[in-house]
Amino acid sequence: MKHLVLAMASSLFLSSCVSYSQYFQVCRTSFDPEMKRTGDAITFEDAHCIVTYNLWDKGGNIGFEFYNKTDQTIFLRMDESFLIVNGIAYDYFQGRTFEHSSNRGIAQGGLTTSSTPTATGSSGTASGSANLRTFGHSVSYLEDRLIAIPSRTAKIISEYHVTDAALRNCDLPVYPDRRAPVTLLFTRKNSPLVFSNRLSYHTPAALPVQIENTFFVSEITNLGEAQAMEYAPADDCTENRSYTRKIVKGAAPDKFFIPYRPETGLP
Repeated sequence: MKHLVLAMASSLFLSSCVSYSQYFQVCRTSFDPEMKRTGDAITFEDAHCIVTYNLWDKGGNIGFEFYNKTDQTIFLRMDESFLIVNGIAYDYFQGRTFEHSSNRGIAQGGLTTSSTPTATGSSGTASGSANLRTFGHSVSYLEDRLIAIPSRTAKIISEYHVTDAALRNCDLPVYPDRRAPVTLLFTRKNSPLVFSNRLSYHTPAALPVQIENTFFVSEITNLGEAQAMEYAPADDCTENRSYTRKIVKGAAPDKFFIPYRPETGLP
């Protein structure tokens, strides 16, 4: 009986220390011929604006920079702009309420302040003690349907990532061979993931213009952690150049990556 108890305890200890392997799915995209890759960005340009993308991030960053080329203010219509993933539209304008709060403290040693954007619902407070008095207030504001972009300036819109789940395909091993990983190729017609930003904007003197910037996954490769990651110098503006950090290698504006663990199920 004593040996059985020891065996069970050992089994429980080992099961609690299971370490699952990390894998990465790296996806390369292709995009509309009206768009082009320039350095570390993918750009679309028309007579009024330049829209810039860099997808490289976990899950694919479909945020964009919108630059106004004109001498007039451009209004980006968020209530008529959408992210579309495999035919499903996601609203950029969601009618949300935001809140900006500010706190100020007065102590014997001087004045301290803090200012923090928060979710709506909190309220300003005022309290005091012999040594410290704090005052606070908050301002709520509605999400804008129109975003004004002044002449010769840009604004960054960041709301969505493309996916949080690895893409499945029977010809793509979830446990890739580290010596010969498999890469699957796709066309727009058979791609498992097609996504686009459909954006609407106008100037005060013009009718609304609608543009659509479309991407599709054209390559998928599953890699083990050792093949997918590398150590790179950390850019921390210090003189300690020996400091490094581990990153997913192969960064490019037309690519993104998805971590997954087969033992626990693909995310």
